[in-house]
Amino acid sequence: FSDEQLAALDFETAQSKPVASVKKSFTILQTSEYIADKMRQAGNADVALIPHMSIYCGNINSFFSGPLSASMIETYSPRSLTASAHLIVVKMSGSQLIESLSDIPYFNNGTADAVYAFSGLKADVMPFAPVGRKYNNIALANGKGINPDAFYTVATWKGMIKSIYCTAVEYEGNQTFAEFLTEALAKDSVLSPPGHARMRIVWQ
Repeated sequence: FSDEQLAALDFETAQSKPVASVKKSFTILQTSEYIADKMRQAGNADVALIPHMSIYCGNINSFFSGPLSASMIETYSPRSLTASAHLIVVKMSGSQLIESLSDIPYFNNGTADAVYAFSGLKADVMPFAPVGRKYNNIALANGKGINPDAFYTVATWKGMIKSIYCTAVEYEGNQTFAEFLTEALAKDSVLSPPGHARMRIVWQ
């Protein structure tokens, strides 16, 4: 084997090696919430947001029971994220935070008919309600109401929140989405689905 062939074999072996193990399959929502939790932890933020079930910069995947390899994790990168997009922590007022929930980015500067999965918040969510009427009883995870005039730090991936709702960027990472998720999964090693206490789904 040439040096190039050996390097390629080493890379292929590393990519197929399990990074973490999933004890029980996650739903798509649980996967979105897991990612949101990891973004909030990494950014030491009050809140984290990721579009859920949106083909534009959102999560549409779920973790299935069994091993997760690096090559599998590559497929979890949300569509439409630019190559230069990284984890960011932005400063938002309470009113900006609440408004942003109903204005999820979409193609051509549009608004997605979707909801955010979140970490650090709790709310009643109506996925099939019209845009602008999908959330009720929005509060912080500790039950405290969101002060419209107070400022909060929100972790997200660049492109997942419209910039008009961001007062300032407090932090920007340098990892790709796949690198970030691989590192988070490796630290946890064995995964179990989070509970749904933060989001009460109201079907109508």
